[in-house]
Amino acid sequence: MQKAMFCSYLQLRLSTEDILYLLGYAESSSLLRAFKRWTGMTFKQYQTKLLTEPNLSHQQNIS
Repeated sequence: MQKAMFCSYLQLRLSTEDILYLLGYAESSSLLRAFKRWTGMTFKQYQTKLLTEPNLSHQQNIS
């Protein structure tokens, strides 16, 4: 459920801090570790990939 919500928030281009709050994480490091488990890449790597591949589907890359 959190992965799907996270994808939705990414599509809305919310900040990391906003996503952190909305998902109920106490610390950004916890969210960023979970994100790396979900995607296999850091949040920064994923953001860079989104910028270079604008048609990238969030749902396809978070397994």
